[in-house]
Amino acid sequence: MGYPYGQPGQPGYGQQPSFGYPPQQPARGGTGITAGALALVAGGLNGVGAAMVAAVDSKIHGSGKVPFAAVEAGLIAFVLIVGGILLLCRLTIGRVTVLLGCALALVDMIIGVAMSAMLGVFSPTSVLGFALILPTMVLAAVGSTGRWIAERHRPRVPPSYGQPVEPHAQPAPDGQPVQPSATPYAQPAPFGQPAPHGQPDPDQQLGQYQ
Repeated sequence: MGYPYGQPGQPGYGQQPSFGYPPQQPARGGTGITAGALALVAGGLNGVGAAMVAAVDSKIHGSGKVPFAAVEAGLIAFVLIVGGILLLCRLTIGRVTVLLGCALALVDMIIGVAMSAMLGVFSPTSVLGFALILPTMVLAAVGSTGRWIAERHRPRVPPSYGQPVEPHAQPAPDGQPVQPSATPYAQPAPFGQPAPHGQPDPDQQLGQYQ
C-alpha cells in the first residue's frame, strides 16, 4: 500500500510536530530549610542563655524572681524555635515568625552591645549572635524561600505538550486551486498490491479487458 505522506514512522507533508511548554522546574528548598535549621539553632542557644541568666541571678541574689534578661531571651528562643519548625513544614506563618524572632534578637543584641560599650566591656557572644541571626534573617526573606513555600499549596498538573495538529492542505501549482490533502484510502494502490477498502482492484480491471 502506498503512503502518500511518506514512509511509515516518518511525518508526512503538512504534518507538524506539536510543541508545548517545558515542565516548570520545582523550587529548591535549600534557603528555606537552611533558614529553618538556623532558627532552631538560634532558638536553642537563646533558651540555654535564658536558663543560665536565671540560674546565675538566683544564685547571686536568691530572690527567686526571674530577671528581665532571662524572660527576654526565653521569649526570643520560643519565637525562633516555633518559627523554625513551622518553616520546615513549609508554612508562610513559619517564615513570618522566623523573621519576627530574628528582628527581636537583633534589637536585643544591639541593646546589649550598646550597654557593654558604655561599660567598656566587649562581649564576644554578641558577635556570634550577629553571625547566626543575620544569615537566618536573609535566608528566610529571600524570594526562593517564598516560592518553595508557595509550591506546597500549588496543585501539581502534568505538563502539556500540545494538541495533535491536523494535516494541512497540499500546496498547488501557481494558478491552480488548492486541493485538500488526500487520505490514504483515496489513493489507488500500485500494480500488484491489494487495493484499499472501497477502491477498484487494478488486477481485476485488467482481467476484464483481456
